[in-house]
Amino acid sequence: QDSEDGGPLGNLCNVNLKAGTTWDNGYKDALVGTALPFLLGNDPDLLICSAGFDALESDWSSNLMLKPADYNLIGRELRTAFGDRVAMGLEGGYSFEDHALSNALIEFCQAWKEDQ
Repeated sequence: QDSEDGGPLGNLCNVNLKAGTTWDNGYKDALVGTALPFLLGNDPDLLICSAGFDALESDWSSNLMLKPADYNLIGRELRTAFGDRVAMGLEGGYSFEDHALSNALIEFCQAWKEDQ
């Protein structure tokens, strides 16, 4: 987290991830240990999630290594923290050929369908 600058309103949290980051090797810790506590500390009525699916390992535009199933885990963490107070918009993701993008999107949305 870039803790030195919370933005002019104190509502900005940058979480820098190293190239090669996977769910188990950094992403989960950043989400659960940094991003979610920051977001919950602001007590939002609604979380608008700009869903950047370009973190897929098959995506040419980033150096992150998430798998489609990892997006279900992300969704579960968000559902646990915010329930149905989450809106999502797809804003990135360019892995069309192997269906990774569509599979990741389905996995993410399944988190609100499945019983936990």
